[in-house]
Amino acid sequence: MVSPNRQVITNVPLVPYGDIPLAGEQPEEERSERDAPDWRLALPPKGVRDPLWTPGVEDADERVRSRALQEVRVLTLIHDRVAAIDPKSARPASMRDRRKVHELLTERSLAEVETILDWAYGNPRWISWLVDGTMVERYFAQVSLDMRAKQARGPQRSGSHTTAAELTPVHDPDRPVAVSSGLAWRVPVYGGGILSVALCQAHLDGEAGQAECPVCAYDRRNQATHAIGLDQAEHAEESHEEAKS
Repeated sequence: MVSPNRQVITNVPLVPYGDIPLAGEQPEEERSERDAPDWRLALPPKGVRDPLWTPGVEDADERVRSRALQEVRVLTLIHDRVAAIDPKSARPASMRDRRKVHELLTERSLAEVETILDWAYGNPRWISWLVDGTMVERYFAQVSLDMRAKQARGPQRSGSHTTAAELTPVHDPDRPVAVSSGLAWRVPVYGGGILSVALCQAHLDGEAGQAECPVCAYDRRNQATHAIGLDQAEHAEESHEEAKS
């Protein structure tokens, strides 16, 4: 019998599968995580109470400083547009407004925010609501959907009745409106006065998944009624089967 060779080979170490980074080079994942800026640095630090504060060159890199300047630009745009429409409603931005605009620009681009705000401040439906950064962040998704819905419908017919309706402000743009569909009857839908009836009915009947439903995206409170008509129909069918048996 021959004893096994227990000699340890040390001159050729084992190499895992995959590309081997060159000497001094970091893997792609580590490099991307290292290079990603800390967007929190765009906000005023603790002890600073100026909502329009921006970091200096030595405080943050260029990307963070650019984001801070964008936040200040949006806050200034909101104040100037409100002051031009109703000077009594204009008020200085607060630290809460700055944080909300920071959250908004984390998900949306500056160009998109400016485009939608330009449209909203020309629409009587939204003028009285978008008075500060907090309200802009809260209603931004609804304003965006409202703008796209009106653009999809095209220009409205001119007429005294239509003009009067367009110039009448809506004091509660997200109030629930009762909507009926083929499977549900008079279910409250938030924003039902703005959204089309077909969208609301498709929402109630669950024609699309909740993740793709524009009515649920319009207002999170509508998630509770998504596909409620389908649920009611299934429940009624089960009750009918139990009664027959």
